[in-house]
Amino acid sequence: MSQCMPAFYNSPYLIKEPFNWHLTDDAPEDVIREFIEYMNGDELTEKGKKYIKKLQQKLENK
Repeated sequence: MSQCMPAFYNSPYLIKEPFNWHLTDDAPEDVIREFIEYMNGDELTEKGKKYIKKLQQKLENK
């Protein structure tokens, strides 16, 4: 992937586990949106796709 380093990368809300980046439950909406946009540009596993869908539903329910 050839994208610039996203702002959320150094955020305290990002948990950087190998092959399992995810956000803390208290991540603010702007971080969630940026994370979703960034991750949608990548080839995601089925687990990753489910996680992105979960985050999108979280935003819709706000």
